[in-house]
Amino acid sequence: MAHVDLTGDGLRELAVVSLKGVHILQHSLIQASELVLTRLRRHVEQRKHRQGLGDRVGPRPEEPPAS
Repeated sequence: MAHVDLTGDGLRELAVVSLKGVHILQHSLIQASELVLTRLRRHVEQRKHRQGLGDRVGPRPEEPPAS
């Protein structure tokens, strides 16, 4: 068994060698794209939330000048 990207699409396929031949198991591209979009949306929302928290905290105090 090997878990590698055989097709060059960025998703790893599972290649299984048996007595009956080589079997390639692939992910569904539709399900994979839905998962990527879901994770990307979540990442964007988390980033917006973090930036919103930073805005409410106020400006950072200035550092004293070096002597």
